Amino acid sequence: DDVGFFGWVTGCSMEIRNVTFSGADVKGRFSVGTVIGCFANGSLTLENVTVQDSTVTGKKWFGGGLGCVEGSGRADAPAKNVSVKDCTVTEYGASDLAIRAGGLVGYTFNIAYDIQGGTVSGNTFTAYHSVACVLGSVQVSSISSVSVTGMTISGNKVQGHASLDYLHEVLNTDDWNYTERDAFKEGNTRSGNVVELI
Repeated sequence: DDVGFFGWVTGCSMEIRNVTFSGADVKGRFSVGTVIGCFANGSLTLENVTVQDSTVTGKKWFGGGLGCVEGSGRADAPAKNVSVKDCTVTEYGASDLAIRAGGLVGYTFNIAYDIQGGTVSGNTFTAYHSVACVLGSVQVSSISSVSVTGMTISGNKVQGHASLDYLHEVLNTDDWNYTERDAFKEGNTRSGNVVELI
């Protein structure tokens, strides 16, 4: 659990700026991400951060950039110009535990993590459900000016349960019947994406 360049970070103010992670191969169970596995109860600033040509393999709460972000209220600073390009974010072993996978962040809990600008392109994401190009599973968030292109977003039909409702080009929420998530398509560029069940 808690696997990444920084595995588990809690209770501090952290800034990561102007850096590229390239060719990473990150594997874990819960809370897995290239940059940070799990960030909790602090202030996190990401700016001009790119993850490219990398693979993230997890079971729950895993993402190309961050696995899990926890806190209370709104994040003190948004992520600005954070990109994930030509990466694979995938489950290890198809099962109903493989949930909440995202391009930038797999899962946010008790926190609104705002994302401004960036590119998510040429990636492949696969999990059981709650799979999205930007945020795999959130409660409240703001996503603006993000380009989402050339993506393949897949959900496996373990026990015949997964459905296209659990897959999304931009984000998912903990309330899978939450129709407002479609509003997050506005203000972001989306093209050439494939959303499918496998």
